[in-house]
Amino acid sequence: MASPQSEYARRLEGRRSEIRRLKRRDGRLVAARAVVVAAALALAAWTGAGGSPSWRWMALPGAVFVALVVAHEAAHRSLRRALRSAAFHEAGIARVEERWEATGPPVAAPVDEAHPYAADLDLFGRGSLFERLDRARTAAGEEALASWILGPAPPAEVRERQRAVAELLPRLDLREDVSLLGEDVRAEIRPDAMTAWGEGPPLLPGGAAGLLASWLPPATLALIAAWAAGSIHGALPSAALAAQAAFAWVLRSRVQRVVAGSDR
Repeated sequence: MASPQSEYARRLEGRRSEIRRLKRRDGRLVAARAVVVAAALALAAWTGAGGSPSWRWMALPGAVFVALVVAHEAAHRSLRRALRSAAFHEAGIARVEERWEATGPPVAAPVDEAHPYAADLDLFGRGSLFERLDRARTAAGEEALASWILGPAPPAEVRERQRAVAELLPRLDLREDVSLLGEDVRAEIRPDAMTAWGEGPPLLPGGAAGLLASWLPPATLALIAAWAAGSIHGALPSAALAAQAAFAWVLRSRVQRVVAGSDR
């Protein structure tokens, strides 16, 4: 079995190669979007000058641009994940080489001065045991680790934790996935606030109003598409847009409260 340091180094080199490839792809997609926009502007100028193409021809560059936007976003997500993965392996190498001190975020000591040994043993702060062990990605995880350090555990529980560590040690893929999935929310989610938000009364309507909220947007889009294709005429799409705007105006305060409670 390869040593942890060599395995981290091997994977880090692979991630760096992937990052270079994804950056090249990102650049190509940016250039392709610029070309499509330029072509659309040229086509629009030709149409506006009385050329033969119809405005419906704009649907082709529009569809291509949307497809490129979707592909670019997927490539950007892959690039962000590769960058986080490289940082994970770099941190792993640093920890194996004992270069982990003062590399993480500031760690506040969640204890008071009356604790019998926390201050004497430097359990928290820069260069502490907590910083050495901490790989949590949420406030709840850091609180759990702190509680383990600050209080004793029965021998059976200690042995169970040691077995869990031994099981996770060779499962680098799993540890990397968990780390990457939690990178965006590190220390941002507050369990108490999240619990209060989840257990609070529903703010958005159900029943007929809920069905209307679900079906009005796609119906409006379908009407606009049919109007653009020349299948229907009249003010029906405008009426649908007005109805949707009125519905959104009535519910705006409720939606804002829901979003304000869930943005983190």
